Amino acid sequence: FRSLTPAELERRRYFVGASEVAILFGLPSFGNRTVSDLWFEKKYGTTESKGNASMALGNKLEPLVLEAAEDRLGTRIVDRQKWITLGNNGATLDGRLINNGPVVEAKTSGIVGPSRLAEWGDDGSSDCPDNYLIQVQAQLLVTGAEMAYLAALIGGRGFAMFEIQPHAELM
Repeated sequence: FRSLTPAELERRRYFVGASEVAILFGLPSFGNRTVSDLWFEKKYGTTESKGNASMALGNKLEPLVLEAAEDRLGTRIVDRQKWITLGNNGATLDGRLINNGPVVEAKTSGIVGPSRLAEWGDDGSSDCPDNYLIQVQAQLLVTGAEMAYLAALIGGRGFAMFEIQPHAELM
């Protein structure tokens, strides 16, 4: 994971990113931002990505979570950190399976900070925290992918993968 350049941050001002959509629904978001924070960032821009210790560790662990997903799926994950737009919507993909296949989103949860263990369903299900589900639906919208995998390293549980299908009403 790398910090975004000032030019990348400026470009993103003109799009609602997949990780920002949860904010519009009042759900927990990347950096615990509020609708007011998002409005200010879109209106005036920002000079840096906001974060905390949990997010910093998650960013460092993301390549390992994606590697575990590759092992589970038996194929390579490409298009890592690729920025894609559709209309006013945008998404930075954690990855995608080869040949424009399913989106792969990597998460860490409950490693640092409070546990969200109860929000996660069975391995292979689509049951995951609402803010992650909304983010993945936004990625499905932008990419047109037929499905997505959410690969997660969950505190107190370990590695799990969730299969997310497009949901027209959410998209």
